Amino acid sequence: MRKKIVCLDTNILIWGIQKVALPEYQDRIERAQLLFKQLHQDKAEIIIPSVVLSEFMMKIETIETPRLLKEIQKCCKVYSFDTAAAFKLAEIFRNIKANKTYEELQTIGITRQCIKFDSMIVATAIVQNSLVIYTEDKGIKKIAEKEGVETKELPEILLEINSNPDITSIPVVNKTIQ
Repeated sequence: MRKKIVCLDTNILIWGIQKVALPEYQDRIERAQLLFKQLHQDKAEIIIPSVVLSEFMMKIETIETPRLLKEIQKCCKVYSFDTAAAFKLAEIFRNIKANKTYEELQTIGITRQCIKFDSMIVATAIVQNSLVIYTEDKGIKKIAEKEGVETKELPEILLEINSNPDITSIPVVNKTIQ
């Protein structure tokens, strides 16, 4: 049986490892932690492209770097953007240009630099045989979709409503996680 390999984008790392979010995204912290727990239970291999790690590191205080890097290394494998990924990136970029995805992405406000970073993330995921990329980034979703790579957002936390007023709602992972 093939090991389940999943790739995480920067936003998932920020919510799940750094545990910070804008006020409107506070629920993402718990949802990201739930995702990490579920992937660990499933014995999935979690990969982080080096591009994602660099984006993550740019957003943290220097004093936090060793602690957060140690946390990432406990549960994830970081993969460099290597020669195979470079060849895949070139192919992805040719596809983006040929099928007008580049213009489509720019129309929805995604910059040239973001398109490059997003394409590097997708290329690394493909080269490392990732079955899915967890992200909430529109650019990555669109590029991955065009390359035949599944993307998923964080699982929803469902609440069980109990008629007993003394028992609070219990968070449950949405079983759509595979």
